[in-house]
Amino acid sequence: MISVLDALVRLRRTPPRRLPVVVGRYALRTARTRTQRWQVQRHRGELSDSALLRSLGAVAPEVAFERFVQRFFVQPASARERAQALATAYLRLAERTRKAADAAVEHVVDLLGSGPVALGQRIDWHTDFKTGLSWPRDVLAADQDYLRLGEPCDVKVPWELSRCHHWVALGRAYALTGDARYASEFVAELGAWLDDNPWPYGVNWGRAMEVAVRAVNWMWAAALMADAPEFSSSAKTRLLKALLQHGRHIRANLEYADINGNHYLSNGVGLLFLGVLLRELAEAAEWQRKGAEIVWGEIERQVHPDGVDFEQGIGYQGLVLEFCYSCLLLCQRNDVQVPDAALERIRRMFEFVYAYTRPDGTFPQIGDNDDGRLAGTDDEPVGSHRRHLAVGAALFARPEWLAAAGDAVETAFWLCGAHGAHMLTQTPRSPEAHAQTLSGKRFPTKPSRQTLSGERLPHGPASRAFPSGGFYVLRSPESVMVVDAGEVGMAGIGGHGHNDVLSFDLWAAGAPLLVDSGTYAYTADPAARQAMRSIAAHNALRVDGQETSRLAGERWLWQIANDAHPTVLEWSSTADRDLLAAEHDGYTRLPRPVIHRRSIAFEKTRSIWRIEDSLRGTGEHLVELFFHPAAQPIFEVTAVRLTAPDGDLLLFPPAGLSVRQEPGWISRGYGHREPATVLVYTIRAMVPLSLRTDLMIVPRGTPLEEARSLVEDD
Repeated sequence: MISVLDALVRLRRTPPRRLPVVVGRYALRTARTRTQRWQVQRHRGELSDSALLRSLGAVAPEVAFERFVQRFFVQPASARERAQALATAYLRLAERTRKAADAAVEHVVDLLGSGPVALGQRIDWHTDFKTGLSWPRDVLAADQDYLRLGEPCDVKVPWELSRCHHWVALGRAYALTGDARYASEFVAELGAWLDDNPWPYGVNWGRAMEVAVRAVNWMWAAALMADAPEFSSSAKTRLLKALLQHGRHIRANLEYADINGNHYLSNGVGLLFLGVLLRELAEAAEWQRKGAEIVWGEIERQVHPDGVDFEQGIGYQGLVLEFCYSCLLLCQRNDVQVPDAALERIRRMFEFVYAYTRPDGTFPQIGDNDDGRLAGTDDEPVGSHRRHLAVGAALFARPEWLAAAGDAVETAFWLCGAHGAHMLTQTPRSPEAHAQTLSGKRFPTKPSRQTLSGERLPHGPASRAFPSGGFYVLRSPESVMVVDAGEVGMAGIGGHGHNDVLSFDLWAAGAPLLVDSGTYAYTADPAARQAMRSIAAHNALRVDGQETSRLAGERWLWQIANDAHPTVLEWSSTADRDLLAAEHDGYTRLPRPVIHRRSIAFEKTRSIWRIEDSLRGTGEHLVELFFHPAAQPIFEVTAVRLTAPDGDLLLFPPAGLSVRQEPGWISRGYGHREPATVLVYTIRAMVPLSLRTDLMIVPRGTPLEEARSLVEDD
């Protein structure tokens, strides 16, 4: 429950017409919390055996568990077949799985930028092991201070640990090797977690999202190791009681808000999984109903018609997509109807992922990215969404997506099995025709190596506009520029979006060159959080030292004022040339209002990007252009050179501007950051004002004057 102070702050920001609804909701939550406190006094800790039996009715726990396994994506026998087929086709992936499971047995974790850390003989589930700071385990989850902004701790660390992705690694390794150590470790950690996290105390019952994601990973681990002798009948019963408690907790603590985001969606995912897979429980039908209502409804509300997640963070595009396709596959496997509109929206989400995925498999760090995922079904490195493309290739018979996925096929193999093999070996059809197949068939369950080795078309996405979401992708075979011309995010409140309007991220010549600075941290470092989402942390233009949209401060690290409204004036794309022109009004709130327009023309055959920034308004203004090189800049007379594996990028700045270098950071994943140089070109001048920047890829070592002549001939 939020504090009175936080409630007052929210009320001051609430439009008058919304006050009755907000006040009523706060009063309801307060009353519900008081009732829950009374219930906790009587029901703290694990559920009793009799509570489970009452929920199961006439069904024995052993039968309920067996039926759960039969409904799941894999059973022990099919898991062994898939693991062996995977190892035969991709020995590297099998070795990686063993390594991850061995680390889990040794209680060594690498989470959120920590690097490998040994947690000791007994895992402390309540501690940010990166700092050693803990949350009290004997305080109600509703009373915990999760932000703790005056301290360097990050609640995401214990939360991520308790999502238990590493238990799925143990299960995958058990399917591959049959090594009893992996099953023993799973059972031991399950018991230890339940002993150390009595409901609803401590940090790990604080958000229904964490409970939902944890439940999904527990079910994965349980299904993969269901026939392990170490996984005794009593341990399975204890797991069932815990999953019943997880479902009840999610249903009673839905993260519903005025504008719902991925948290509320995840609540639906957890309920849908629990309801579909544990149908013998008395509450299961309601969980399935509510889960389906949330998941399929929120896809329509949270995902734009062009497939872009409305939170404006590309990292969260992958998380939300995984939520959606996991539910799709679960429902298809269990003959649960999926709305056609949701299926189409999921396909378009894959299209966006394919468009922004770079040739090296990484994605631009635009908006927030906390490396979140649903299930630990592979060990792919952070900063890549290739594994999602492999799933999409299996679902929609898109061999070009499989080509872009490379060898990141493990999640697709565990989820799709023979279904993926069938789809990938068929003649590609239209997405609409394939969607009809999906809506009418139950997925086969026997695995096939063809899932891993189906027809692959060369990775070559074209330039693409996503106008509803506000992203524009300018591509050639050797380069990809992603431009953010969208709103601040989450229907105008910010969410996981940044102040990056009209900024771009450029990958070319085999490497990232001019990049978005990324995320790095949330509550662990509020100052860094604000800096990384500011306009100055992007390849963008700033006027009079002001933000394009005002950043909220204090405890409101996910809010941005809805100041900058972009308008796309022109978009065209041909085989030889792309052109984007857009403007925003974020600076019209200045005493002397200014409109910023940016046009980017990409000459594909010559690898030249011409960026025209124009300001219209009145008066004198300080104008700053920020560029964030991912390589060490080399200054040459009138240009800056960035060296990449397959060429050099030359940056020709606008004439007449002074330049300064500032220290900055680049974050390629949550908890990671590296020092970097920021280039800031500055002028104080009257507006109207026009500034031209040219970017050009040339062979390595090309003399500056030779390159300049090519640009000036344009």
